[in-house]
Amino acid sequence: MSILIVEDNHINAKLLQHNLTRAGYVTLWAENGRQALECLNNNGDIQLVISDIMMPEMDGLEFLGRLKEQAEWKNLPVIMCTSRSDLETVKKAAQEGCRSYIVKPIQTDQLMQKVHEVIGCEKAILKDRNDVMTELSLSEKAYEDILAAFVDLVHKTIAILEQPLHDVTQTGLGIDLQNLSERAELLGAEKVGALLDGLADTNNARSVKTRKAACHQLLTELKKLSKLPPA
Repeated sequence: MSILIVEDNHINAKLLQHNLTRAGYVTLWAENGRQALECLNNNGDIQLVISDIMMPEMDGLEFLGRLKEQAEWKNLPVIMCTSRSDLETVKKAAQEGCRSYIVKPIQTDQLMQKVHEVIGCEKAILKDRNDVMTELSLSEKAYEDILAAFVDLVHKTIAILEQPLHDVTQTGLGIDLQNLSERAELLGAEKVGALLDGLADTNNARSVKTRKAACHQLLTELKKLSKLPPA
C-alpha cells in the first residue's frame, strides 16, 4: 500500500516516511499541493494521502479541494497533518473531505492510530449481497448470475489494461465502460464506479499521464475484485 506525504518541511517529511516505512508502507513525497497532484497523476496505486496545510504554491486546503473535484480521486482518504489548530481551519478541512486531522508536533502513536483508523474505515469492495438482493428484489440465482458476469467482465478488463501497448489516448480505451459501470453500480462496487465515471468523462482536457494514472488505479481496484469467487 502506497501513502503520499505532502509536506514542505523536509524534517517532518522524513519523520513521517520513517514511521510509515517501519510499519510496512511504501511512501511517496511531494513538497506542495501542485506536486502532489502531479504525483497522483503518475502513480495510480496511492491509497492514502497525509498532507500539511501551510505550503508554498498550493496549500493543503486548495489541494484537498482540487483532489475531491476529480472522480478518480474523490474517495481517496486524506489525513491533514498541520500546526494549524484553529476551529475555522479544522472545519474547512472537514468540509473539503479530509478523513482525520492531526496537530503537530507529530506523535508516532497518534499518527499510526489515525492511519489504521482511516484505512480500516474504507468501504468493502462490494455491498453486502443480502442488502443488494433486498434492495433490487433479486433471487439468489439472479444475484449469482449478475456477480458471475461482473467477475468475468472484470477479468477481461484486467487483460486489456495489462497489455504493454494499451493505448489510453483512445476514447473508448477498448473497455466496455458502460456495461462494467452498470454492474459495478448494481453490486455496490462504489470505488470502481467512481473510477469508471472519471474514465468515461472524455469531454475534459485530461493529459495522457492523467488517463494512464486513472487506468492504473482502475487496474489496482479490479485486481481486488478479480479475487472474488465466480459465484
